[in-house]
Amino acid sequence: MKRSHRTATALSAATLTALLIMLIAAPHPGKAILNFFTGPFSSRYYFGNMLSLAALLMIAGGGMSIAFRSGVFNLGGEGQVYAGAFTAAMLGTILPPESGFLGIAIMVSAASVAGAAAAGLCGLFKRFWNTDELISSFLLGQSLVYTIDYLIIGPLRDQKSFLLSTPEISKSFWLPRLLPPSHLTPVIFIAPLIAWFLYLYLFKSYRGYELRLCGLNREFARYGGIDVDRHLVVPMIISGALYGIVGAFTIVGDLHMAIQGASSGLGWNGIAVALIGANHPLLIIPAGIVFAFLQEATDTATLSSSISMELSSIVQGVVFLFITARIVIGRRKKQ
Repeated sequence: MKRSHRTATALSAATLTALLIMLIAAPHPGKAILNFFTGPFSSRYYFGNMLSLAALLMIAGGGMSIAFRSGVFNLGGEGQVYAGAFTAAMLGTILPPESGFLGIAIMVSAASVAGAAAAGLCGLFKRFWNTDELISSFLLGQSLVYTIDYLIIGPLRDQKSFLLSTPEISKSFWLPRLLPPSHLTPVIFIAPLIAWFLYLYLFKSYRGYELRLCGLNREFARYGGIDVDRHLVVPMIISGALYGIVGAFTIVGDLHMAIQGASSGLGWNGIAVALIGANHPLLIIPAGIVFAFLQEATDTATLSSSISMELSSIVQGVVFLFITARIVIGRRKKQ
């Protein structure tokens, strides 16, 4: 079965699962199903929020695809998004409001450094001590989540707010809303550009060729004279940097403060988007839109009925399950 067909099968299975749950659990299944398909397009608010989420998922998926392409696994995305968001939020409270766009650029850059440092550290562990980056990135990511949670609800909490959050950043650092009252910002134009640059790096540059060759067969790449150790660290740094940028965009585009749980699953969903897009930077653009549609569709369907809000998580889980099965079947056929 072709790769595109297997991806379509996984997404269809997720959609059918959502419809089946609505048929069984919703008091008015017809209304819930109608809202599932039309909800994300029913108003500027839902449509804009779907595109806003898609933009963040494209960047997160791009970060994950770089790691996958080089044969390494970065499971610390959730913590790296959180670290990026926290770093941006903290800088947003201390930078002079007059810095405006420069301030935003500093916040995004610092957030990317925070994410890159967290992921790159795991790459260095792998290079020098052969530590499994899958385990180390996950553990370090979770440690970041708990540490930042402590800081947000503890010493750095805004005592004037009812939220568990840090103080709000200056309004001069807020990105403009393109489709108010939705959260859609110019990030929707930045995300495809990042995907395009990743495509150029992976498929049109010598370093990208080396990276992909390492991902296909590390021993063959080593015998070909490629510094394979380099491609244990650099892809992790790029991956973490992109996750950190996602965190910064959640702050300057939507939340405007570091709220407990600000990463909201973007790190994990980035993995699903990368897998749906077959780790190809340009395919990640439609993959991000499709995944955002599924999430917004399930959210609007549950809001219009008494179905559990966990429906969205179930749909995401089914996507993970079938996409992973697709990869396992593909690898067995290759063997």
